[in-house]
Amino acid sequence: MKTTTIAVSILIGASVGVSAAGIQGRIPALEGAMTAAAELKAPQPQVTPWQALLSKVKATGVYSEDYASVIAPTIGIAHIEGPKEATHRANYVNLWGFKTSSGDFETMMVTFVSEDWNLDATNIWNIDQWSFRLRADGSKVDSNHYRLVEDYSGRVLAHEADRQRIDDPAGFAAKEQAKYEELLKRWADYKP
Repeated sequence: MKTTTIAVSILIGASVGVSAAGIQGRIPALEGAMTAAAELKAPQPQVTPWQALLSKVKATGVYSEDYASVIAPTIGIAHIEGPKEATHRANYVNLWGFKTSSGDFETMMVTFVSEDWNLDATNIWNIDQWSFRLRADGSKVDSNHYRLVEDYSGRVLAHEADRQRIDDPAGFAAKEQAKYEELLKRWADYKP
């Protein structure tokens, strides 16, 4: 916009009858103005925290087409806190989408999964799992909260959905929002 204004001002000055001698003396000043105008840059759009998170996953995540036949290719990050063979926390973020003809990954959906794995004295896993499915803009599609029981080999012995969703919808919604915000902050703060 400023470049256009300066250029128009120069053209108007030339068209109102400024003499050649008068212009000649002003050429260095005009050149300086044109150089300054060329150096003006359009303001860069603000990157939202959500966009920064997607960029981080694209830059540091692992690309996989293992799920392409079921869902879509994905880029994901797994962050495991503690040894996997003992009580630990596992958090996952995945971008689901496709690669464009230029090779860029286009995100269509995002998932967050958070699991607290507690190993009891009999080698049985008690797992508290949250999962969130999100649109590419970060808005929630749905969430699930489960309690799973598995033996040490990974065989599921029991699986139960959080009854609070039905018994106390308002309480569940507050718990769900708190967990979503926790995961969003955790991934925003994550340093690969």
